[in-house]
Amino acid sequence: MKRQNCNSFKKIITACIFICISTAAFCAGYSIPKPKSNQVVLIGRISIVPDIDRDFYSATLGLSKCRENADTAIIPTKAVMKAAGKQPEYSDKRFFDQGTFFHILCTLAPDSKDIQLENIDYVFFSNTRGQIQLPFDLNLSVDEPGAYYYLGSIEYTLTPTDFYISKISIKDETPQALEFVKKNSKNQDISLKRIKINN
Repeated sequence: MKRQNCNSFKKIITACIFICISTAAFCAGYSIPKPKSNQVVLIGRISIVPDIDRDFYSATLGLSKCRENADTAIIPTKAVMKAAGKQPEYSDKRFFDQGTFFHILCTLAPDSKDIQLENIDYVFFSNTRGQIQLPFDLNLSVDEPGAYYYLGSIEYTLTPTDFYISKISIKDETPQALEFVKKNSKNQDISLKRIKINN
């Protein structure tokens, strides 16, 4: 019996070590890729103001246990622009906490420097019961493929009672965005370009 208990204990310890290592590897694994000659990396930040009545809405949505969870924006980290008449394809969606910078690696369509982005999902309390859509319908043009572009820090002002978007503003936080890219990229020889928004 003692030997069986010992073996079981060893298995539990081994499993715990494996989980810890896997978690650490996942957390350390986030990196911003270097764009190829037919790609660009878009950098931005999403935030919502003012903060909602978190006590009221967490209780109303049945999310009292999620009261302290950060709100998150679901951003695709990869986008493939298709030729005219075909929709872009998005993949590898990732949760970015409100107020943190995100990146999107965009592969351009042949003979095109245009990028089409679609609406994004914003998730209060990081739970799909609190999910809404934010307008992120952007038509963009790049001057130089193979570069990093800063979209800006996009702030949505919502009315707290019905989540009506009363204002959308874009702030320039280029130094902070550049620091984010360098911190999460193996490539340190980086400069951020501002992108042209067509709409």
